Amino acid sequence: MYKIRLLTHIADPDGAFPVILSKLVFQNLEYDLLQVDEVDDKVKEILPIIEQYDYVYIVDLNISKELAQTIEQNEIYKQKIRVIDHHFGKMDMNQFSFIEVVDIDEIGIKQSGTSLYLKNLIQNFDTPILHKPCIQTLVDYIRRIDTWTWQELPEAKGISSLFNIFGVDYFIEHYYTYVKEHDTFSYDDKDLYLLEVENIQIQNYINKVKDDIIPVKVDGYCVGVLFSDRYTSDVGNALAEMYKGTYDFIAMIKLRTKNISYRAVKDNIDLTVFTQKYGGNGHKHAAGSPIPDMVPTNIIHEIFPGSEVL
Repeated sequence: MYKIRLLTHIADPDGAFPVILSKLVFQNLEYDLLQVDEVDDKVKEILPIIEQYDYVYIVDLNISKELAQTIEQNEIYKQKIRVIDHHFGKMDMNQFSFIEVVDIDEIGIKQSGTSLYLKNLIQNFDTPILHKPCIQTLVDYIRRIDTWTWQELPEAKGISSLFNIFGVDYFIEHYYTYVKEHDTFSYDDKDLYLLEVENIQIQNYINKVKDDIIPVKVDGYCVGVLFSDRYTSDVGNALAEMYKGTYDFIAMIKLRTKNISYRAVKDNIDLTVFTQKYGGNGHKHAAGSPIPDMVPTNIIHEIFPGSEVL
């Protein structure tokens, strides 16, 4: 019986669904849901105890080049660790033997962390449940959401909205049970009602924040900056469409989760180049970067000069 440690992204369905797939395949599983800037520290915690695990999977996330070099030089580490990623900005990490980064596969289909992880599981730990139409549909929906190709299949977007409604923990619990009990996938009446309400709330929120953008010049780019913690994908895509010709890209600062999400407005923008300067990662037209830990404290000091954070 394999003992597996899974590190995956906390932010969206593409990070959550690998947990579900792992729970279906492995009886002995430990997992961590992480932000991008937490991965290196977590891996460093695991390395001294790595012999406890048969494999450590890192999915929809990646590690620093410095840490990758350390792992590459250790036979035990690189045999046990598997990094599976799809972010275009990390393609250079394919130089390491234990890292696989695939943006577009051999037949021209854009991949997500979940779709790549499913392929890996089928190749190495195949079990009949992984071939259920229900799982195939959900994995395809998540791939389309995460690669912004859902317009070809609009119903796919509902999974992203339900993730926002449920939260990551309930999303994992709910769909783990669902895929075990159902052969095919469809939204039920409760889902459809929640999605209808959520769509109304999203549109109302976009209408409220669209005029709150702050124009900022950064590294030669004209950036529309917005402080917003909600509906990141929907807000970013809507604002990018609204402000064509005004900004190069949109930056949504999320203080609660201490990260920034970016959406390109102009087609010729490569956000991976910009975000790597700030410790970030992602794709050409959608990316993210962490907010330094001291930023919330600095904001408090700006609002309340002379204050002391206890």
